[in-house]
Amino acid sequence: MKCCPQWVIEIVAIHATRKYVEGNLPLSAYLDSYSEILSERYDNVSPRKLSTISEEIMNFLVEIDADDIFSIFDAFIFQRATIDENGTPRKIKTLFKNAFAPIQVDVTSDDIISSFKVFTFNFRASETRRMPADWKLADVDKIDWLGALVEEPITVSNISEL
Repeated sequence: MKCCPQWVIEIVAIHATRKYVEGNLPLSAYLDSYSEILSERYDNVSPRKLSTISEEIMNFLVEIDADDIFSIFDAFIFQRATIDENGTPRKIKTLFKNAFAPIQVDVTSDDIISSFKVFTFNFRASETRRMPADWKLADVDKIDWLGALVEEPITVSNISEL
């Protein structure tokens, strides 16, 4: 099974949630479109999985009465795109490693939700870096298709049933 790396699912799920909160389309429009793009490379990213993540994240943010959600979303995406799980700068593609390479273990929705919760508490305690004002995911070196995914215009035609 070609499983999507956790950092990629995290970026896509949080980006979809952000677009839904700030936009005027149903969440499924974003999730269906992004899931379709991810399914070209990975086997484990369905609209339902992304929906579970997005809904739990929104519930969590309401539960903690977060008032700076866009800052949290942006900082989370920035951190995941630029810092790896060891706390070192993320290198997308090197001679011996590709951060987009499928992994063997399926990342669960709970793993991603837990990761987001930990990040949010650290963010609110001012223990994480905030996203620079002029930063865009598409500007990250070698981000390729993931940068294009978040720039993808989503329309009503992207809506289908979960």
